[in-house]
Amino acid sequence: MGGCQFTGEVKEAQPPIRVGLIADVQYADIPDSHSPYGTVRSYRDALNKVGFAVKDWAAQSCALAVDLGDTIDRRAGAEADLASRTVLSNFKGFAPVFHIMGNHELSALPAPHPQLLDTAGGCAAVGHLDIDCGPGGYCCDIHVGPGWKVLILDTYDVAVKRNAAEARALRTRLLREAQQEGIRAAYLTEHEEMNGAIGEQQMGWLRGRLGMARESMQRMVVLSHAPLQPEATYYGDAACWNCHEVSDLLDSFQDVVALVVTGHDHIGGEAVSKGGIHHRVLEAAMEGAKGEPTHAFLELCPGNPGLRLVGRGAVRHWKPADLSVGETEEEAKKGEEKGAGDKKDDEKDDKKDHKKDDEKDDKK
Repeated sequence: MGGCQFTGEVKEAQPPIRVGLIADVQYADIPDSHSPYGTVRSYRDALNKVGFAVKDWAAQSCALAVDLGDTIDRRAGAEADLASRTVLSNFKGFAPVFHIMGNHELSALPAPHPQLLDTAGGCAAVGHLDIDCGPGGYCCDIHVGPGWKVLILDTYDVAVKRNAAEARALRTRLLREAQQEGIRAAYLTEHEEMNGAIGEQQMGWLRGRLGMARESMQRMVVLSHAPLQPEATYYGDAACWNCHEVSDLLDSFQDVVALVVTGHDHIGGEAVSKGGIHHRVLEAAMEGAKGEPTHAFLELCPGNPGLRLVGRGAVRHWKPADLSVGETEEEAKKGEEKGAGDKKDDEKDDKKDHKKDDEKDDKK
């Protein structure tokens, strides 16, 4: 295993703090299908993806792992509870694992499933980690080691499957405001169960945790299911309803937030916020090559930037790069190639023009 190199005075290299990651496992005991953009969705092979991940996380001596949500697929139907118990048993090869709330859990399970979703239920059991559980029990701030915190957000704090009237009212207001400001907000017009929002109480808790991290001079990686930058998603439709509000808050602590990693948008992507924070969407496990790993782990080291993401299989590696604000990793690699951004937009628009409505509803 590699060691962390310190800047300034020469010191002995120390091993990095490692955090396992996997996104959109979406297990269900159903046949494979195809996505609108051509990938194979292997619902049963998702169990193999989990198996690869837990073995690798253990081999890498990860301090913890985080499942970024959608651990089961809503297409499991009446067998959703059995599917959740089956896939959770496959995670038992590594501990601790924190499971984030995803839209498929909310759609598939009749009520919040404590074993799958409730991070608060796991706080007392994880004695070697310093954890502050946020409002509702589905968000938490974890001190993972010297100089580093991992903060988990619940992007379905306000959601139609949890509080329908409040969620619909918020969504309507945000859509009206976006239209008035001329913002294209596809994430507010998708079917109502796909996305959700972070509520006022959780926003206040987040602001407090960011402030405490700044005071103690700690860096933070923020994790959630739904992306907080629509630009990091392929169609711009898979994002937290109040993503701009949340991203603006994180930007005001750009000296604290080193990276944001999310799931939800299966293709994977990246973007840089107005404040210069990198947002990375992890590729979906259930769309990785059958029989191959599709997961990652973070390496966190003292110093700035002091981190990198190591991908397995379809998950791409990432480390801090000099990107312009609003620029994606793909655009940066193309350098000065004229029209690169326009070409990407044209390809996205062409796919959307030829995509059937029922395929779009079935995408996530």
